[in-house]
Amino acid sequence: MIFIVKKEFLLKILKLAAVVAVEKKIGTSILGSHVLLSAKQQKLSLIATDLDIELVIEEPFLSIEQEGAAVIPFRKISEICKAMTEDVELKVFIPPKSSKLHIESSQGFFSINYLDPKEFPLLSDKVFYASFLVTAKVLQDLISKTAFAMGDDDSRQFLNGVFLCFSNNETVAVATDGHRLVVWEATKNLKNTKEVIFDLTSEVKILLPRKSAYDLLKILNEGSAETKVYIGIGENHVRMVINNITFTSKLLSAKFPPYQKLIPVKLPNVLTTNKEALKACLLRAVALLGDKSQGIRLVFSKDLLQMTARNENDDLVQENIIVQYAGLPLEICFNIKYLLEFLFSVDGEEISIKMDSAKNGVLMQDLALNSSYVLMPMQL
Repeated sequence: MIFIVKKEFLLKILKLAAVVAVEKKIGTSILGSHVLLSAKQQKLSLIATDLDIELVIEEPFLSIEQEGAAVIPFRKISEICKAMTEDVELKVFIPPKSSKLHIESSQGFFSINYLDPKEFPLLSDKVFYASFLVTAKVLQDLISKTAFAMGDDDSRQFLNGVFLCFSNNETVAVATDGHRLVVWEATKNLKNTKEVIFDLTSEVKILLPRKSAYDLLKILNEGSAETKVYIGIGENHVRMVINNITFTSKLLSAKFPPYQKLIPVKLPNVLTTNKEALKACLLRAVALLGDKSQGIRLVFSKDLLQMTARNENDDLVQENIIVQYAGLPLEICFNIKYLLEFLFSVDGEEISIKMDSAKNGVLMQDLALNSSYVLMPMQL
């Protein structure tokens, strides 16, 4: 393998590969922080995996003098590239019958151990029986608006991911950790789901694992919102192609419960307030209490919301907000972190909180009507 590359170009694709942390033992060799580097068919590609997720990055590349592949320690090479000055040209090559990858530049020479590409595990050979396209912005919102409510429970696998449902009628993401549940409907305000979903012939439901959801979100955050993302569905895997990046992930096999039954109805006590005003009060409480997981007591009365919280050092915060409230006087305690995470996920200016009693879950909604949040009270 021989190719010549600008260090900025190599560093860019190495940075993308770092999205997938790879810390697995493969056979007798430690995959560690290694990726498969390949220079073939006028393309430079990197493949990173942790055995559950595979990330393939391909870039058109003409300066290949000899094709080849090697499994390389990408973090080590990234640090070498970062320490070089701008516009440095690198010659990357493997001498015949050598166990070393060589990097040569005007600023130095580096000889680095590499592993045999045949030892590198691939998910690329999976079969995908259904496929469609969705805009990157919609996929980004589906995950970012719900991932915060995912759980981390070994005994109940369905809690450990984001449930995604794509159909011609609606596109929905749902996540729950058992204490709260969030539902985000991407197409709630669209006249036609074809504005964001293309070539979908039947309903598709998947349960994307926790780590896969966060890794995919990192990739989507780096790209254009208008990009069309190819989604392929396999028996146990999903594949998403975003421009020159192919993201493949195992799916959770657990069955997600019928979430609609978990959303409370007939809630006679309703509060409406400005999202930013409520968020500011909660952030001030956190600043004093020093703990986002602290509980806060909310007292609901006619057109007034009173908030009180106290920490173990006996620091006390009390705030009042003028709101619109219709219903019986109620006193309920919530986890501040859970309240803030919902408020940060909401796009609209106004939210509602609907309740029937201080013991049961409340329903919080973005008045733009695309986000619903069920939150259980806590005991103080």
